[in-house]
Amino acid sequence: MEYQMSGYQKLCGTCEYWTGPRQPNFYGSHVVLPEQSVYGKCWCLEGPFKRCDRLSNMSVCQYYRKWSVLK
Repeated sequence: MEYQMSGYQKLCGTCEYWTGPRQPNFYGSHVVLPEQSVYGKCWCLEGPFKRCDRLSNMSVCQYYRKWSVLK
């Protein structure tokens, strides 16, 4: 079942550096995930979680940058 996460939440699933399976919703205000917690890699080269597997609903590091496709 799909899960939608608000683009205003500062979580890995809404971060530019997170590369898990996701899509923006029609309006670009939410991230659509296949389920509530999915794994993806963090590609932030300076953060404490660089190249680590992170769950979409985990908290973020200080290098968080909102995913560019979200409004």
